[in-house]
Amino acid sequence: MNKTIKTVLLVMLGTLILGGILIWYASSLVNPAQLTKLLSATVKDATGRDLKISGPVSLEIFPSIGVKAEQVSLSNAVWASDSQMLTLKRIEMNIRLLPLLNKRVEISNINLVGLETHLQTNQAGKANWDLSLPAPTISSTVAGGKSSNISPSVNTSTSSQIALDQTVFAAIESAHISDARVSYQDENGIVKIVSMPNLSFARSGEKTDVLIDLQYESYKLGLKGKISSLRRAILDWGLTPVKMDIDLDLTLNGKQLDITGQLNKLPQSLLQLNIGLQSKSFEFAPLVGSLALGTLAEKVGSAPIAKSTKGRFFFNDEKLPFDLLPEANGKISVNIDELIIPDQAPFTNLKANASF
Repeated sequence: MNKTIKTVLLVMLGTLILGGILIWYASSLVNPAQLTKLLSATVKDATGRDLKISGPVSLEIFPSIGVKAEQVSLSNAVWASDSQMLTLKRIEMNIRLLPLLNKRVEISNINLVGLETHLQTNQAGKANWDLSLPAPTISSTVAGGKSSNISPSVNTSTSSQIALDQTVFAAIESAHISDARVSYQDENGIVKIVSMPNLSFARSGEKTDVLIDLQYESYKLGLKGKISSLRRAILDWGLTPVKMDIDLDLTLNGKQLDITGQLNKLPQSLLQLNIGLQSKSFEFAPLVGSLALGTLAEKVGSAPIAKSTKGRFFFNDEKLPFDLLPEANGKISVNIDELIIPDQAPFTNLKANASF
């Protein structure tokens, strides 16, 4: 046998043996029972909530290190209506090998099946998805016999063998959610439900493939296409310049809107965007109007909404929620052949630029 070929085969064999040893060693660090306790303790320390895994937890070591858990739940805020903020039928994670050898967990892929989330705000305006812990106080006696509350600095680090830090989720390259259901209950007790048959962000070279299917009441929304690496943008945001290319197709009740453009973010600067919206025929009302109508309906109860003939504005007197938009500089260009407006003749050949 040719000496060169023999050398190459020996190197390949040695690499496979070394890889097998590394995988065995790394997998020995991830005992399913210990990992379950570690995750639960870490979530409890960070949020005060209880992470419970009722179903089996399994570990796979080939072709990659994977962890699968079933019947997962996260407890809700004490004031919320539901006892659980979210439940999962199954969660699957792939864990990076090299960080694991350094006793750090970095998730590369995550798959959530049967996610059910109960979001809620109370009369005080507090949201149950706010997982921050209140600053602890210590009551102490000072001169004069009066009590004083002191807020000490708290070290929330754990002595666990495998550390979980901010890189755990920032390292995710692909995420997939299927058969999800999200309910939102506002401070008045009104509940809105969104079904999410499919949501996926998957790495494709230097790009991220986006696929989203949502349904709210009679409205079906789909979003698919490519953007620049979402993981890279998250890691670099605020540290180094970020440039994201966008090429997406938004489908709303069968009508399509093309979304193209760029997002640019420099450290210590506002987000800069340049977005183009183009369509043959589109109807914005289901996208934004239903929320405004829902808010208005809450104000007037079950009474019918009367059309005003003496309003200050052309369409209606409702304020547009610009205060909810993130701060940014840029331009949005619109080119729509037919824009459908409820109770109005459609706009045709609409071309406009919005700068802000």
